[in-house]
Amino acid sequence: MGSAQGFSVTGRVLIRTETDSVPLPGRMAVLHEVGLVGGRPIDSVLTDGNGAYRLRSAARDTAAGYLVSVEHGGVGYFSEPFIAGDDAVIAASSIVAYDTSHSLPEITVVERHIIIRSRDADGTRRVLELIGLGNDGFVTRVTSDSTQPVWQGAIPSEALQFEVGQGDVSPQLVFRNGDSVAVMAPLSPGSKQILITYLLPASVRTLNIPVDQPVQDMNIMFEDTSATVAEGPFTLTGVEQLDQVSLFRYSAASVLAGTPIQVRFGTAGFAVARLWWIIIPIVALTMGAVLYWWLKQQPVPAATPVAADTDTDQLARQIALMDQEYEARKSSMSDTEKDTYHKKRAELKASLSEMLAAGNKPS
Repeated sequence: MGSAQGFSVTGRVLIRTETDSVPLPGRMAVLHEVGLVGGRPIDSVLTDGNGAYRLRSAARDTAAGYLVSVEHGGVGYFSEPFIAGDDAVIAASSIVAYDTSHSLPEITVVERHIIIRSRDADGTRRVLELIGLGNDGFVTRVTSDSTQPVWQGAIPSEALQFEVGQGDVSPQLVFRNGDSVAVMAPLSPGSKQILITYLLPASVRTLNIPVDQPVQDMNIMFEDTSATVAEGPFTLTGVEQLDQVSLFRYSAASVLAGTPIQVRFGTAGFAVARLWWIIIPIVALTMGAVLYWWLKQQPVPAATPVAADTDTDQLARQIALMDQEYEARKSSMSDTEKDTYHKKRAELKASLSEMLAAGNKPS
């Protein structure tokens, strides 16, 4: 809802160096109003000697959002978004800008999460990858020309219908380059997530996932209970539950470049319900809202019957009984008894993960 009452916005623009953040004078600060049907600039002014600015709006829209932008070295930087409440003067968050470099620092892969859906009606599988890129330096990495990506990383060669989703980087600046995903956008210090999706052909029974650079944290998640990570340093760590969709998560840390990773489809499965005690909230991953949206867009296939697994059932009951006893007695338990419980439970959970990862099937 609009209001005739105007307001002012104050803030500062700083530039980050290796040792400090100092004022950035002489930069044009622009106040933007962003509504449901788009955005528009409201006011602009040059920052003073202390990097400070004061911007004005003749009216306020309480249904809109506002932010302040500046440009430095050809790269845009923004304040945190804010709303125009009742205050006559609104203090925006400080904007921190950086100098730029074509070569340093190296962009690293902080995280890579691969989510593979069950087969669609035509036999294809939908795949989403969330890739977290890290800039640990004090300058923004930019491209030297239109042929040199700021970063690129390998994806499976079988990928079809490559698309880019809405992440921290504009989708218009992320594209497929052969069997790689390439980023042309400036990458400022900190972390940025990109989102890509593609299809695996119906003929794919074994998938080799390329790792052409180190990955600090990597997860492969399946909706299909018959899928498994057959090769690679991965452990089955639990089940992500999201909007009645269960995703089995295999995790690995510090994955080296060149590590062979192979996924196989169609091996013996197991029932999701038997893993309720190790369900992990989807919010453990970044961009949970994006994952929720993506999963909602996909068709949900009919459940595949799976055989009972007596060994895992027995282990599940043992863990559940231990948990029940612990909850009933923990207020009166000694520290030694609590330590014994946690150690024993960790051992049982590790055994369970090993059994599931090995596809244990009792005779």
